[in-house]
Amino acid sequence: MSENSPKGAVRGRPGSLTREAIVREALRIPENEFSLGRLAESLKVSPQSLYHYFPNKQSIASAMMEEVSRSVPMADRGLPWREYLRSVMLGYRAFLKENDYAFARGLPLNGLSVFRVGGKSNQVMLERFDGFMEVFRRAGLSPEECIEVWVLFQNFIRRSDLHRASQRALSDGWEELQNDLSEMDKDALPELQTLRGKPCPEIEGIYEGVVDNIIAGISMRYEIK
Repeated sequence: MSENSPKGAVRGRPGSLTREAIVREALRIPENEFSLGRLAESLKVSPQSLYHYFPNKQSIASAMMEEVSRSVPMADRGLPWREYLRSVMLGYRAFLKENDYAFARGLPLNGLSVFRVGGKSNQVMLERFDGFMEVFRRAGLSPEECIEVWVLFQNFIRRSDLHRASQRALSDGWEELQNDLSEMDKDALPELQTLRGKPCPEIEGIYEGVVDNIIAGISMRYEIK
């Protein structure tokens, strides 16, 4: 084994290694930590093994984007805009909860580059954008306004940690807050003291509330019902 091989790596191409397995494991690595070395270490193979399936890092990234594009539920473009947008956002949270794809949660928003993958047009994303445009054009928005809403929506989808937030993590933090409050004088931090002894909020309710606020904001900004 080479001195540069990751710890625990297996020389050569293991029989269980497949293109699909590589892509699924790659999607579990945060975008800002992704490298061929990190991926090989996660798969317990040598970096050279990956080249049997992908010629370079960019080709793996392209396959990852294609997988995410195909896997995220497609909303019904026949729905009214409020129901459509709510369906997309709730569907994306459900997708991340089921698949735990860290890469998909950290993708940078880089203009409209999402519509091209590996130098080719991303037909799935183009179809999604076409449906998005149809829904909001039907609601009365101009093409330029549709793009504004798309950018806002994409920024929320890609940047917010709320999509992957778990009830367990919220409950752990809530318990720590309750412990801190119980050790304080009741006259200290009076607003926070109103939370003392209160049950932990439900993360699904918080998420749905944020989605509803975004929808309400769009309605007010563009004066659409």
